[in-house]
Amino acid sequence: MCIIQTTKVYVVKFKEVGKEHAFKEGEGDKTLSYWRKCHKDFFTMCM
Repeated sequence: MCIIQTTKVYVVKFKEVGKEHAFKEGEGDKTLSYWRKCHKDFFTMCM
């Protein structure tokens, strides 16, 4: 079992997401370039 508590929420423009956020999200190779490509591909596909 796992309990997760959200303690902070930030709203930023896509182009303002930083490398620290990308690393903490932990996807792929944890780089900002990977994060941007992966998220852009996903949200473009959803539209």
